Amino acid sequence: MNVMTIEKVDASVWCEDIERFQCGVFNTKEWVESVSNQYHCAVFFNFKLSGEVVGKLAGLWVKQGRIKGDQLFFYTGPALKEPSQELLNDCCGALLDFARVECIQRVIIGSYDQPSGLVCEVPDFYPNERYEFVVDLQPESGHVSFSQNLKRNVKKAKKLKAVLVNRDDPQLIRRLIELLNNTLEQRVSKYGKEYDPFYLPYMDESCLQRLLDMKVGKFYLVKLEGDEVPHSVLFNIEVGGRVFNLLVGSDNLAYQYGLAAWQILN
Repeated sequence: MNVMTIEKVDASVWCEDIERFQCGVFNTKEWVESVSNQYHCAVFFNFKLSGEVVGKLAGLWVKQGRIKGDQLFFYTGPALKEPSQELLNDCCGALLDFARVECIQRVIIGSYDQPSGLVCEVPDFYPNERYEFVVDLQPESGHVSFSQNLKRNVKKAKKLKAVLVNRDDPQLIRRLIELLNNTLEQRVSKYGKEYDPFYLPYMDESCLQRLLDMKVGKFYLVKLEGDEVPHSVLFNIEVGGRVFNLLVGSDNLAYQYGLAAWQILN
């Protein structure tokens, strides 16, 4: 009987054959190192079956002190060489065994940009449902349809001669923060509910700087023709052939004239 084993490895070893696995952007060396510090350190695991690496998982080893104990945190589940329910369960079971040996108090596995819709069925893991809706903008058949409201906003932006600009300038982080706060104010006034613009655990302003330094963070700005002020700023992580929009903030003019909607569709 083949038994799944788990190995904690260096980042360089973990990346050796990464192209053979379908990893979401949050199961990458770049992402976990961008959110890593002395209190929550990047950690990399290979899962092996009969000596062959069949799964990979990158996350954070969170140190919470003697009272709370340590925690393993992952933004998404294991990347599997050949996705199957049995293989996922075996990997999660091996991870749980590792946590027990290392006296880890808690293991959290998220589902952000997870390529597979498989759900862990290992006892002692308690699932919480969360949905991500993926829109294929270049479908093999049929066509992509958008709401009339979105189309109206795009039409307004075109009339203003909006311009989309790609940048990787760290100075734009400050402008993004300003626009995120403005977006927060707009949404609180409309829906009456506060939220953290940096919605992912351990993501903060320094994370954006690190992603830019690693050349996987990208800014997309919306300006008006003849105007140098960015009215809407979108920040993506682009790694391993995948793209995920991490943050987007807009000013009042962008909301009034549909610049944010136009930005996303372009």
